[in-house]
Amino acid sequence: MRGVSVLIWTATLFLGSNAAPGPSPGDDRANVPITTREDAWLLHLPPDHQGPVIVRYVDAPAGATLLGNGAALPAHYENDTVTIDTDGIPPSDGQEVIVLQWKPSQWEKHIARFEEDDRARPPTGGGIVFYGSSSIVLWDLSAAFPDLPVINRGFGGCEYWDLYRHAHRVIAPHRPAKVVLYAGDNDIARGKSPDRVMADFVALVRRIRDDAPDAEIIVIGIKPSIARWDRYPAMREVNKRMAAFVVQEEGIRFADLSDCILGDDGNPRPEAFVKDGLHLSDAAYQCWTERIRPLLLEAEK
Repeated sequence: MRGVSVLIWTATLFLGSNAAPGPSPGDDRANVPITTREDAWLLHLPPDHQGPVIVRYVDAPAGATLLGNGAALPAHYENDTVTIDTDGIPPSDGQEVIVLQWKPSQWEKHIARFEEDDRARPPTGGGIVFYGSSSIVLWDLSAAFPDLPVINRGFGGCEYWDLYRHAHRVIAPHRPAKVVLYAGDNDIARGKSPDRVMADFVALVRRIRDDAPDAEIIVIGIKPSIARWDRYPAMREVNKRMAAFVVQEEGIRFADLSDCILGDDGNPRPEAFVKDGLHLSDAAYQCWTERIRPLLLEAEK
């Protein structure tokens, strides 16, 4: 029998003496409550829970273990969903906790490089962190915003899931006044549904809120492109949902910059892209800069 006091003791051993559970990645992600810590999710089973634990909108995990004794639990992954068999968990008069660990990230070298940069030049706080995929990486922020304290923390090819997983290590040290986000087209291009992209986006917002509660978040909508034009209906659906989400939230704005790219006929303009038809040209970035600058300045008022 494991009571609550035993769970608190074992949680301290697993998470560290100064650890405090982080925010839930979303109320609809599982059929039990979730808290987070670093790169693990803690699934809290009520004493009367029966049947499997189902966790939705996630990548394949490294494994699931019982926090109390470290026992591995059978877990099946399919269609962005993890199903964890709880039949082997002995009866308890307290809440059990399952630890869901994720596989090592393919972006670790990029995140480690950011941490190395932060150690070499310790953040002073109050800056503007641009965080996202290659559209952030290729944006010459120092030239675009020479008068503003901008920091580029993009890593090309990433998805919202990757931004969520690494936000604590990338965003928190900077204590930013503002965070500008861009991602989503890699997600849709790799077959993720709008539901999945939105779930990861909301989880990222919650993580940033936890790490930088005073920061304003500016979300750039998923851009249309020639190379991924066939996927744009799904991207547009995500943009619509993001815009609706931010209306209900304080301290977050949505920037639809599609008119920097689309022509009068509603199709992407070739001059908005480099040769690959995916990444933006200087002209398109100039338009992005002109549209984002007022938002950054308004946020300072």
